[in-house]
Amino acid sequence: MLLITLLVSPAHAWGYHYLMTGPMLSHDTTPWANDSVTVEPLDSFLTAEAAGVAKVFDEFYVWLGQKGSQRFKSIPFDTQAPSTAAFLRSARINPASELPMVRRLLPGETSAAPLLDLGSVSSILKPVAPFRYDFVAAGETMTIREVVATFVDEPDWHYDHSLWTITEYGYGEQPFGKPEGESSKAPFHMYFGHENFLVRAFAPEVTENIMVERVELFARLSELAIAEGHAYWGYRFAAWSTHYLQDLAQPYHSKALPSVGGGYYLRYAVSSKKDAMKTRASQLAANRHFLYEDFVALKLQQHYTSPDTTSTALVTALNTGVPTWSDTNVTEIVARLSDKSASHARTIDKTIQKSFTERMVDDETYDLEKDTAYDVTATMAAIPEKQREKLLSETVSDFAHAGIATRTLLGLVRSN
Repeated sequence: MLLITLLVSPAHAWGYHYLMTGPMLSHDTTPWANDSVTVEPLDSFLTAEAAGVAKVFDEFYVWLGQKGSQRFKSIPFDTQAPSTAAFLRSARINPASELPMVRRLLPGETSAAPLLDLGSVSSILKPVAPFRYDFVAAGETMTIREVVATFVDEPDWHYDHSLWTITEYGYGEQPFGKPEGESSKAPFHMYFGHENFLVRAFAPEVTENIMVERVELFARLSELAIAEGHAYWGYRFAAWSTHYLQDLAQPYHSKALPSVGGGYYLRYAVSSKKDAMKTRASQLAANRHFLYEDFVALKLQQHYTSPDTTSTALVTALNTGVPTWSDTNVTEIVARLSDKSASHARTIDKTIQKSFTERMVDDETYDLEKDTAYDVTATMAAIPEKQREKLLSETVSDFAHAGIATRTLLGLVRSN
């Protein structure tokens, strides 16, 4: 198996999708995002629409077969006992997923309702300073924007962790990542469909598009719920679907090793120091990946409390410009977005490399995740002005595509 199968870092993506999603739905063409919807428990929706939900799952499994997937076992939805547990089984997501009834507060937002203990929202969420994790119990209604922004991060809270040993689901052998922990979800949140001929020849499983299955299923469930008058679940399902699209807009999720080319893999194949090459490449990619995400997350969070020119430019990229693409199905959206993201990966990697200290981006002995002295705010403030402008301009490109893809998907589920 090629080096690439061992080098995928944990699939954090943008880390804080909710900070991006609100601005995406503040576009001039999305006034409907201000509409209120009635909050309802999942079991109520499943009971009311059991036959329709079963039909969605049946047709989804037919679709999987038609696209040639070998990574599934059909699990019909139990219409006689239309419970949350039955839903999780048919959707083949982690049975420990909590599905909390909450609303996430934006940075700086206050609420008369008491803040919830983070453990009651998700057992997998762990606070990381200086980022905000404020939730309150959902009220009787929420705006569509609040629903989508609250639950766009939900697929990171348990859905795709440690699924490879659940034989009933039929996912088969894990193509990359580790079987437990954060990177166990990587094949669902990354898509390397644009790797070179060496990867395609010797590790074709790495280029499998498992991600599109998540986008497709949740989009189909969203269409059903909206069409049948269950708008809350329609937009919550849509939030899940767009999560994976937004992941794909992050170049490190569409190109495993943006800094290397075909020559690197050839050298690896004949090298007597494969372990050293693996260690170096994987650590450098992981550090650069996380630095990019922290830059994005910190600037977006600051926009809500103390906006500056950088954060304003990022938000503008999300809520202006082209409203949607002309794509008419999920597969087209994923193909277009992955092409744009993978094409941009080498550029963004070089920009990251020039924006931070040599230790952070070029020292394979340094592990950003284990550095207890790492300070997100200080690190981002230390970026030289010239490089900050370059990093901003490149990030704007990724953000623009993420916003268009999100609105395109939401437009499809609303219109079907």
